[in-house]
Amino acid sequence: MGLKDLLSNLANGDYDGERIDNEESGVSWGFYIDRGTPVLS
Repeated sequence: MGLKDLLSNLANGDYDGERIDNEESGVSWGFYIDRGTPVLS
């Protein structure tokens, strides 16, 4: 998969949803993708 395919899939919403959730040293953080845009949570 090339960069063009990755960006196209991202724009199409193929990766929408929660992607990363982490807790380290008592601090919780993560991000999700909403309509192709990564959003910190």
